[in-house]
Amino acid sequence: MEPRRLISLMTFPQRFDGNILTVNIVVVPRNANPFSNWPTGLANPANVPGFANVQPEFSFSIVRGTDDFPLSNATAPTRIPVVREVNVVPASDKAAIIEKVAAAMPLPITDNSDKLSDPVPVEKSIKKYLPRSYRERFNFTQPRHPNAVTDDGYHCAVRDKIPPINYQPKTSLSWGKVFANILRQPLLAKACGMIYEVQLEVEADWFEEGGYLYADITNDPYSAAQAGLLEDSDGPLIKRYAAKIPELTMGTARPVFAPVLFPVLYKMVSDPSEPVPLGPWDELFMEAQTYNDGFAKIVHANQPVSGNLLEESQDELSPQSDAGIRLGWDDEQILVWYLRQMIENPSNPGSNERIDAPMGVMGYHIDVRQVAEGNEWESLNSIEINEAENMFAGQLDSSTTELPYQVYPNKISGPNSDHYWLPMYYAHYMGKNLVTEDQDALEIYKNDVDNGGTQNETQDRRVVQNRALIPSPLETELRYGNTYEFRIRMTDISGGGPNLADSPLNAAPSPETSVSFKRYVNPGMLRIEKPIEIRSNLRTYFNATNDEETEFDANPELVIQRPLLEYPAVVFTNKYQSIGQDPVSLLKALTFQPDGLKPALADPDVQLVKIRVEVKSLRMDTQLSQTGRDSFITLYETSRAFPVDFDGTLNVPIEFIDVPVLNLGEPANPFLDEDLLIEAINEMEQLTLPTGRHIRISLRAEASTDGAPESYFGFIDDNEDKDSRFGKVQQLMFYKEPAAELDLLQPFETVQPVQALFLKPDAVPTIKRNVFSSLLRRDSEEQHSGVVERLANALGLESKGLTLVAPKGERIAIGCSSRIRHTLAPDGSSITFATKADLYNHWLATLSYKVNRDWAWDCLQDVAFEIEREFKFRKDKSTESRKNTYLGDIELKHTVSFEALQPDRFDRVNRNYTRIIYIDALDPKNDLKQSNGDLRFPDELWAEYKIKPKTKEGHASAETVETERLTLPTVLPPVQIPKLVSVGIAFSPYERTEDYSSSEARKRYLWVEFDKPVENPDDTYYCRMLGNAPDQLIANNKGGQLVPPEEAPISLDPELTRQIIPGQSDDKAGIGAMQPMIQATDSDRHYMLPIPAGLHAESAEMFGFFTYEFRVGHGQWADRDDNLWSTAQGRFGRPLRVTGIQHPAPTLLCSLNRDENQLYVSANYAKAVHNGKNVTAKPPRTSLWTMVYAQVFQADGRDHRNILLGEIEMKIGVRVNTDPKRLKKINDLTQQVYFKSTIGDYTTGSIKLNPANLQLGNLIASIKDEQPVGTAVVTSQDIAEKLKSFGLPEDSALSVLVVEVFGNITNIHDHLSDLRNAGVNIVSERMAEGLKAKKAEVNLMSDIRPLSKGLGHFRILRTSPLTKVPFVCCPTCE
Repeated sequence: MEPRRLISLMTFPQRFDGNILTVNIVVVPRNANPFSNWPTGLANPANVPGFANVQPEFSFSIVRGTDDFPLSNATAPTRIPVVREVNVVPASDKAAIIEKVAAAMPLPITDNSDKLSDPVPVEKSIKKYLPRSYRERFNFTQPRHPNAVTDDGYHCAVRDKIPPINYQPKTSLSWGKVFANILRQPLLAKACGMIYEVQLEVEADWFEEGGYLYADITNDPYSAAQAGLLEDSDGPLIKRYAAKIPELTMGTARPVFAPVLFPVLYKMVSDPSEPVPLGPWDELFMEAQTYNDGFAKIVHANQPVSGNLLEESQDELSPQSDAGIRLGWDDEQILVWYLRQMIENPSNPGSNERIDAPMGVMGYHIDVRQVAEGNEWESLNSIEINEAENMFAGQLDSSTTELPYQVYPNKISGPNSDHYWLPMYYAHYMGKNLVTEDQDALEIYKNDVDNGGTQNETQDRRVVQNRALIPSPLETELRYGNTYEFRIRMTDISGGGPNLADSPLNAAPSPETSVSFKRYVNPGMLRIEKPIEIRSNLRTYFNATNDEETEFDANPELVIQRPLLEYPAVVFTNKYQSIGQDPVSLLKALTFQPDGLKPALADPDVQLVKIRVEVKSLRMDTQLSQTGRDSFITLYETSRAFPVDFDGTLNVPIEFIDVPVLNLGEPANPFLDEDLLIEAINEMEQLTLPTGRHIRISLRAEASTDGAPESYFGFIDDNEDKDSRFGKVQQLMFYKEPAAELDLLQPFETVQPVQALFLKPDAVPTIKRNVFSSLLRRDSEEQHSGVVERLANALGLESKGLTLVAPKGERIAIGCSSRIRHTLAPDGSSITFATKADLYNHWLATLSYKVNRDWAWDCLQDVAFEIEREFKFRKDKSTESRKNTYLGDIELKHTVSFEALQPDRFDRVNRNYTRIIYIDALDPKNDLKQSNGDLRFPDELWAEYKIKPKTKEGHASAETVETERLTLPTVLPPVQIPKLVSVGIAFSPYERTEDYSSSEARKRYLWVEFDKPVENPDDTYYCRMLGNAPDQLIANNKGGQLVPPEEAPISLDPELTRQIIPGQSDDKAGIGAMQPMIQATDSDRHYMLPIPAGLHAESAEMFGFFTYEFRVGHGQWADRDDNLWSTAQGRFGRPLRVTGIQHPAPTLLCSLNRDENQLYVSANYAKAVHNGKNVTAKPPRTSLWTMVYAQVFQADGRDHRNILLGEIEMKIGVRVNTDPKRLKKINDLTQQVYFKSTIGDYTTGSIKLNPANLQLGNLIASIKDEQPVGTAVVTSQDIAEKLKSFGLPEDSALSVLVVEVFGNITNIHDHLSDLRNAGVNIVSERMAEGLKAKKAEVNLMSDIRPLSKGLGHFRILRTSPLTKVPFVCCPTCE
């Protein structure tokens, strides 16, 4: 500032009525004592009077056009100002009023500092955050200035701000601050001679193209001093600033506003040229043009949607009180204006000077109107002066005015900021005048009385109400559900600007803005009567009746009142007003309560209590909770209505009922009861709660309105926590023990509740391929599951290695016997066995039940179930039963595994039950001994279990589950190994006719003698045919017969998993794998070998040899009721394999016929069978002999005897009653087939069919397929001669006996029938050479006579029964 400047003279146009331009002249004194003379530094006048002692006179200078700056001593004709003298009303009492104002200041006026601080760098000056509402009002792309930000810098600065350190408040004031306070009140400023209103008659050519207007003081000594100091470098005395006047059209009224003033230049005589001020004048000219109508251009508004006023979108913190409507305007322009006053002139860097262009905007007038037809704008700055309280009564020229609303930056100091920041929003409209204090709030909160707003302590000071300024009445009432419009009228330093009737003239992006005023303040907490213990946090459960919280009230009641709503929100609802009550008066009548709450009334918008009933599930079960962070699951939601009276009380009784299983996650039918559907619950007065669960009742107020909720409430959301209609939640805990616990344990689906498992051990893996390839891949050698997986399948579990885990979606608690080495998961949801061997060689008795309660049920102790066991073996005495009163337990932890929370294959989590499984190990060996000291024999095991639920103290006990008896078959095979001592043939009794002419065929069986009897009474000997082969003495012994038959393993069920359940009967497992041998009636070591299955005594296979396996096995007897139950794998002991066993040969039967000339006897040769195929040697290696007997009496006449008449060899091919020619032909063919077989010659070319040859071929084929039959023919003459030789009559009774005799094999030719293929692969080349050797000559059987002279040299294969020869009367008689 110039050293000699005393006055800054500013000109502010106000309005043009088409002829007269109203102008306010503002006289701003220097920061100096206005009552003291001011030295000019001139010779004459040397001093001028102080500001308080001068009554200035003024003239206006009009500069046509705006091409150049106003130059007061211009010489160019177009630039020479037009000067007009003007009259003003003198401020006659200015000195007295200024003195009175100075006396009213709170601090002494002793600050004489007169130097303006240096400009600050732009980066350390002022910043402004551009809120979203501003950016959305126009096509915002990027900030105009770097100090206008859209990031979170402002938020961080506010969040991290720290209070000033060692801040010392000022102890004195300067006259400059006194003048500034006066200028804020235009009426007072006029009385103090700082503002003069002038009417200037405008000539038509003055402002055709715009121009400048400025004022001069024309009276001395100021005028003379000014003239002298204009030529002085320390001058001028009066710094003049011109207003840029827009183009004015005569006859057209309009407001005229000067947002920025321009300096009036003066060319001193010593100046070589006209002075040119430096600055961004294009920008200032544009601002002067844009704002010459006096209206803000970008008006925006916003309602706070969060308790954090910096947040511009909804968050989890709803507004705690209503801050009304926040207003902002021209954010970037105001920032630029403030920056211009603080930073260095950008056009003159290094000068350390600011732009010499004062900002004309000093404040703002804010207008509002409710959006409705016919509503007018109302000023929120309008006030009336209460003359009774006015210290300047009678000294001001008016009693009404509009006070400017000013915007100031704030210094925010902290680690992230050291700037001045313009506020995010400039004004908060709460239905009141914006330039006066809220008298209602002062009285409601008792801030106007001593100790009114502070409890239990003395209040240092109270707020002194400003009763001099009375806000003008407003027709516009701020109420929820209405829409309001706002605009901003600018005021200059003189307090002038557009009036209410004016409208914006210049185009603007958003000269007005509208806001739908809604309720964003959620209802508060319901007022609920609570026990003192709950209020003092001494108890958790609302209905607990003792401090230990072990006893609970069965019939508690909730007493609820509406939540409180504070000022001003309760006024904004308009609900009290609608019933004829004044909420402000009611609030003022309230006194502060001991609970420290602010004065408030019952929230009239709240009509309902929203009640959510939740049950506590297991830890980690957060999927169905409201927040996803706790384990409470919503059972149902309901509402109860408040009475119509705002202060009325709602009583809600509570009823507890026993419910086994809750329908968690299905609020429509929470109790699985058709009488308690949600519709019925909503109609009830009481709340129905389940027993046995920890219940959390969440209560919150629910507000409503008669109209559309979207227009009344701020947020309507499916999430109640984000919905403005719902209040803060209060949560109360309840619990009540059940009256009874019924049907606690139930079977689970297809898993047997009680079962015993005997698991076959897994095979030991081997490496059969390259050892390195096994490192990459190993295939299972068995086509069945492993032992752990089989156990898992039986229990309805899943396996992972040695671990059993619950299937997805199921909660399981597992217990296990200490006999099985294992590790349980902390929550019992899985079990890991130490080795697979721990599951072998004993019965695994498993108890598997489901707890018929949902996961929220909590009536059991941590050790929830104890297991008892009683067992004995079948033949143990009742006194030998073993009882385990504590076998083990199952713990139910109050948590759930991750697997249980995953959906199962039906996409559900089964919260309606919990499975419990206990695995016990039962040793199949009886630990008791026999009287001789040996262990007892294998026996059935009988076991029974009890499951005892362990309920909490004070709870009803649950019924103990007693299982049915589990009867387990023995899995222990007999240890005794058979040993053969001897064998023999057992015959049925010999039966013959009385005359000894014939006998019956005898039944024959092979018997076996063992070295000792069976030791265990429940056991017996068993046999099993392993294989059979034809007798090489009667077979042709071709190649395939020399290969040993394959011996099949014993056909026993592998019993990978032997499962037994209670009530299961003896399934005789494995009993058919072997044949029980028939014990002799007179011996405990002799047993008859039964004929193999599929064969009978006459089967041709009986001619062959057998390989047998003998074992001791647990037997089954039809005549016994106490047979030992055994598993298939435990049925038989270790085997004894015996080869070369031959059953008695099939019975040899003969057929005979006799006529008067001959006796014909026929019989089949022994038949060799291999794999069902006839492999009998051709010709047969056995011979058939017919023995003819005659019956005679013994000498004593007591019985008959048979006398051998002779033996005849039976021949093949003998046919009876056949044409001799045909007989010869058949005999020749028979000889060829049996004794001279050859291979036919192959021919080529076409073949002509010969019927005769076809018939011959058929005959040969039939001969080949026929079983060879031996026939003997004895003539009647020969028989007669033999009888005579014995002295017997010719008609003696005759009988026939046929004997089959083995031949003797003396070389390879006798052993192998077919020598045509001597080079067969089954023998070596050396053997083949031997086959080619000449067959040795042998004697014929007919010459040897094996039953007479060769008797004893040949083995008899079989003998037919004695058969009576038909009687022929005297066959040789003539």
